[in-house]
Amino acid sequence: MAGGQKKGEEIIIIDSELLKQVNISTNGYAVLASGVFDKHNANGVSEHELYGPGSYLHIFSQNNKLVIAQDFLGSWGLYLYKKDNYFAISNSILDLISYLSNKVELTLNYDYANELILSPLSSRAYKETIVNEIELLDKDVRVIIDIDKKRLELEHIDYGETSLGIDTFEGMQQLDKWALKWGRIVNGLTKKTDQIQFDLSGGFDTRMVLALLLGNGVDINRIRVNSMEDGLHTHSEDYVIAKKIADDFGFKLNSRKLRMDSRPYTAEESLAISTRVKMTTHKEFCYPVRKYKYKRYNISGGGGEMIRGQYGCTEAQFIEKETRAADRFSEPLCSNLKESCKRLYHRSFKALREKYGSSKWSSDGIMYYVNTRCRTHFGRVNAEGFFANRYTLAPLMDPDLLKLRISTDECKDPNLLMAIIFTRYCDKLLNYEFEGGRSIDAGTIEYARSLNNRFPFHRDTSDDVEIDVVTMDESVIPEPDTSASWKEIDDILLKRFKSDEVKEIFSKYFDMEIYEYALKNAREKEYFPLREVYAVMGIVEVLKLINTSRE
Repeated sequence: MAGGQKKGEEIIIIDSELLKQVNISTNGYAVLASGVFDKHNANGVSEHELYGPGSYLHIFSQNNKLVIAQDFLGSWGLYLYKKDNYFAISNSILDLISYLSNKVELTLNYDYANELILSPLSSRAYKETIVNEIELLDKDVRVIIDIDKKRLELEHIDYGETSLGIDTFEGMQQLDKWALKWGRIVNGLTKKTDQIQFDLSGGFDTRMVLALLLGNGVDINRIRVNSMEDGLHTHSEDYVIAKKIADDFGFKLNSRKLRMDSRPYTAEESLAISTRVKMTTHKEFCYPVRKYKYKRYNISGGGGEMIRGQYGCTEAQFIEKETRAADRFSEPLCSNLKESCKRLYHRSFKALREKYGSSKWSSDGIMYYVNTRCRTHFGRVNAEGFFANRYTLAPLMDPDLLKLRISTDECKDPNLLMAIIFTRYCDKLLNYEFEGGRSIDAGTIEYARSLNNRFPFHRDTSDDVEIDVVTMDESVIPEPDTSASWKEIDDILLKRFKSDEVKEIFSKYFDMEIYEYALKNAREKEYFPLREVYAVMGIVEVLKLINTSRE
């Protein structure tokens, strides 16, 4: 609905011609030291406090101006069309394209579409979108709109990323501030609700969060600890490692039950939510098939790649690695896809360097990951989960942590900060193997321990601060569970994918080898078999709307 969201919806479209119709609202949730806030309990929170972790858009008025604030990661995304004196902005790229298709002429960004086709999980474009005329605003941007003058300005928040050395008193003080804050948040949650879950794998990131919780005296037995054992992905190995840790630390996996009171979504409702939140940006739809009455708080290790060495590479290394996926296609399609993606990546890297200047990112790859894949993957997953009343608490995606550099001049290992977190908050967790045979260098671990000895951690043993949290959504009236399975919803989309209309539209603009590859994956893959189908369907939906814009 132009001018503001319909009642009960979280997708907004703001049109410069309809500014007086915009609703003041908090969409999503913010995670602050004093609690977890959404539209039900955010009235007493200052607008200036609403920044940082969470997954939200907060729209408020100030001196006859509209302000749109977003979480640190920019989870929802703010998409802007601006030409001359007219602008329109939305947190759904597909909704904005649909809205504009009857107003202005739009064109397809082929480089973006090709990058989406090659990407294994989500788009890694920086500011570009699938339509040339629409840009994705930076994650650290607040939008300020003068209602009377119909003028839009962008205000950048300085989060101070990589501004503190981890080998300094100030850096260690910042690390402990982060750790103690999350300890208070989780300890406070356990006193308010039993609808808390934590996903433990055999990898680095969830174990870092576990170290954080254990180091702050959190009773893990008050939390449901999930560990998947379905044989897909790396889950079999993950489960064996997670079970060993759980047995030794005295908690159980997959044992505590969460409340299932919910209102089911229809298959079409679930598909529509995931489409509006993720399509053309993400290739795994985790359909919210029901909306829980009792809010679920999911503690996540998401974003850990930002503080370790996985993306420690140069621009050239990143591009070479990320374009290898084109090798699955025959020539000349392979070469065309690679060249198209290279152009997009070069433009993105150039823009990021202009943004950050001489900032002390440990590598081009980490800088790129923070502003692209981390945002479009974890951000969209968190936004999608909100429709199920699932609130993701992600300590590793907190700007308080990202203030720290992940290595030092003395120890250049980009896994140093990770080693410090383990050795500082729960050293014993390093006694267990990591999934995939990965490890942290022994010298790095010893250096981390030496820093901890130089700057000891003192856990705050005073009474926990009372936190605010909403445990139930009174608007949800539980109904018998008639929700569709993910496969049933995927089957609806797959049927549309196989239609003559989709084939005809796609074949006019792209090589059908791409379509056939998507169809082959849908038939043969077990783990998210429709990844490539989601990409093709997103491109086709956009092409249909672009054709409408030209009529």
